[in-house]
Amino acid sequence: MTSTLSELTQQLDTDLSGIAAAEHDLARGLERFRDMTVRAGHASAEAREVAERDHLPELRQVEEALVQQADQAARTGRQVIKALETDRLKLSPTDELAAAARMPLFREMAASASLPHLAGEVRAALVTDDRSAMFGLNLALQARMDAPAGPLDGGKPELQQARLEIRALLGEVRHRLRDASFDPVRDRANKVLTRAAEATREIEARKRQEALDRQISSGAKKRWPVVDPMTVRAS
Repeated sequence: MTSTLSELTQQLDTDLSGIAAAEHDLARGLERFRDMTVRAGHASAEAREVAERDHLPELRQVEEALVQQADQAARTGRQVIKALETDRLKLSPTDELAAAARMPLFREMAASASLPHLAGEVRAALVTDDRSAMFGLNLALQARMDAPAGPLDGGKPELQQARLEIRALLGEVRHRLRDASFDPVRDRANKVLTRAAEATREIEARKRQEALDRQISSGAKKRWPVVDPMTVRAS
């Protein structure tokens, strides 16, 4: 079942709270793991390895819970971004009524008028801030702009120039009429995506460090010595 944007927005808040709770559980799990292994003062390296083996599954479980929560949050964030990827245009109620009344004229004009004439119409709507005309022309001209250029257009550079101008002008129309009310939702979705990526990235980085530490402890790798650059320059 497809969720509405309102439901997805509520889910974003739930997912952010879920990440925070899972991160809290992981911090407690990591603290317990270190208490039972690193800080427990085992009599031998073998005893510490046994303790790590015994308590590692519990740590991995809370890590996996955070990964799953981050994946869920990322899915919600991507759904919201997808839903908002096309900017929505917004008019006042008065302009909406005016645009609806003028749409037959705009559609006839878009189908039959020359491209230079249409460029002039869009330009005039922008100059006079005629928002109903901007909206109507943007809607009516979509099919004309999406259609490939006619076979005779190649020999008429003024038509190609007018087509390019219309595209640029319609971009300005969409910018002026863009509904900014969804920007906070889009920003929140991006925040959720960032938090989800950070959460999983920290787990992966720690696992890599743990693997490296095990290799060093076993003698499979040596830790590179830290060289003091001042000592190097002094010598």
